[in-house]
Amino acid sequence: MGSVAAPEISPREVGIVPSPADDDWREVSRELRQRAPFDDAVRALALCAPWTAPQRRSPALERSCYHRRAAAMKAPIIRTKFAPKRGELEISYRPWGSPRFGSLPVVAVHGDWMTSASWTLLASELTECWVLAPDLRGRGKTRGPDHGYTIAELAADLAVFLDLMELPRAHLVGHGLGAAVVTELALDAPRCAVSLSLISPPNVDGTAAGLLDPEAPKAYKDSPRAFADALDELAPNAPRDMLWVGLIESGHKQRLSAAEANLAALASWRPGDALAKLDMPRAVFVGERDPCPGALAAANRAAKALGCSCETLADSAHYPHLEQPQALAERMRKVFGL
Repeated sequence: MGSVAAPEISPREVGIVPSPADDDWREVSRELRQRAPFDDAVRALALCAPWTAPQRRSPALERSCYHRRAAAMKAPIIRTKFAPKRGELEISYRPWGSPRFGSLPVVAVHGDWMTSASWTLLASELTECWVLAPDLRGRGKTRGPDHGYTIAELAADLAVFLDLMELPRAHLVGHGLGAAVVTELALDAPRCAVSLSLISPPNVDGTAAGLLDPEAPKAYKDSPRAFADALDELAPNAPRDMLWVGLIESGHKQRLSAAEANLAALASWRPGDALAKLDMPRAVFVGERDPCPGALAAANRAAKALGCSCETLADSAHYPHLEQPQALAERMRKVFGL
């Protein structure tokens, strides 16, 4: 069995949309799949029902194949659900765990060029928590108008999500752009934030224009290979498995307009010392090897403004929740009071 070649497994079968049909993506995706490690169990299950088979499978068999493959993965990718539609906005999200009496949910918001699936590894470590991760507007499977990409507007979307899910209070967690979004919500509605955990946050005094490349969004959108290489550099220690392949494929589907608007959003977001009024449990986490210009300085500035610690993870770059999920989960439990 150990000599079986690694098969191509569709991200659809583990809850992530398939790659685009253009030739460039097919080539990049093929290379990523060839590099992704497959243990014997996944190989065996893949051979039971290869996704490339031309015959049509019954819905029951499709479900069976999905569950068997998901069970063989260390951190199964949860399928997306949709919150009730409000106006033109329909927010997709992924849930892990289930509500527990006496405990509050964890709401995790992803960064730019990512989706809710990026929380898979961390959520799988927080087994005692009910984790809900929405897709931001213009990203993932969330459906809505192609505008409203400022930090304040994205925070308003998050408030809508909490209201639709009937969550008056939650532990708020955010990465990158998502860190700014949950912070903005905590400022606007502090009573809804039981705690605040920021991972690789942007500069709370506004990201300097010199650190933002206005040509990057279009360059990434035009070249899947450049996009994949950029993510490789940002998370060098993340497992190169089917989750990673799916994150690259689904992240690249982000609207170009959302990525371009993010530059102006981060440059104009300047809560600064106003963060001092937040008094819920809070913490800032950053990878010691984060290659983003000014990342460590931005994290330390956020921690200083919040009056909390800035904890570094030595073996992480920009995505500690993908690179060191177990270590990050242990630290976040303290913030949650677990």
